[in-house]
Amino acid sequence: MPSSDTTNTAIKIIALPAKGDSAGVTAIFKPTGEITGLVSASQVTAFRTALTTMFLFHRVSHFPKKRVAIFGSGKQVERHLRLALLLASREIESITVINRGRQRLDLLEKDIVSGLRVVFGHVSFTLIAKEDATDYDATLKSELAYADAIFCCTPSTAPLFTFGFLRNFPKKRFISMIGSYKPHRREVDTDTILSGERVFVDSKEVCLEESGELWLRSGSIWEMRLW
Repeated sequence: MPSSDTTNTAIKIIALPAKGDSAGVTAIFKPTGEITGLVSASQVTAFRTALTTMFLFHRVSHFPKKRVAIFGSGKQVERHLRLALLLASREIESITVINRGRQRLDLLEKDIVSGLRVVFGHVSFTLIAKEDATDYDATLKSELAYADAIFCCTPSTAPLFTFGFLRNFPKKRFISMIGSYKPHRREVDTDTILSGERVFVDSKEVCLEESGELWLRSGSIWEMRLW
C-alpha cells in the first residue's frame, strides 16, 4: 500500500501467515529514495483508524462527553483511549473498557490504563470482563444507558449489545464502529444503526459493500442517508 505527498514516499507491507496474526511494517523514503525509517504497521493502522473516529468525536461539540464506554482490548482501544483523553480530558469523567476475557484487560491495565490513571487523576477507569462478571447483561445495560460515547473496537461477528439497552434511556450518543470491515462482522444491531440521526462513513461505496452493519438483508438501511 504505497502513498506519497509528492515529496516523501511510504509503503506499508503486510504479511498474512497461515498461522498466527498478521504483521507488517511501514517503510518511509526520502525524495532521493533513501530509506528514512521503519515503523510498525500495526501502530500506524491503529493510530490512523482512531484518528478517523476522533475527527468526528471532536467535531460533535454539542454532544456531552462525560461518560465513555469502549469495547475491545487491543491497540485500537489504546489509541482511542489516548486520543479521547487528549481531545476531551476536561469533559470526560469516566471511561469503561469492556471485553470478553479478563487476561487482555489485565494487560491493558498494566501497560496502558495504570499510566493514564496517574496523568488523568480526575477520570474514573473501570474494566469489565464478560467472563467473570456476575450479571454481565445488567452491568452492560447500566454502563451503556448513561454512556455519552461508545467506541466499538472489535472484530465481532455478532452485535456487542442490542438497541434495547439504549431505547429506554434516550439521549444523544456518539457511537463509532471500526471493526466491521468485512460483511460477516457486526458490532451493533440494525435498530441501533437506524436510530442514528446521521451515519458517517469514510467511503459510501466501500462501506456498503464491506461493512457488516450496512451489508444487510433488509432494504431499510439502503434508504438511509450516509455521510
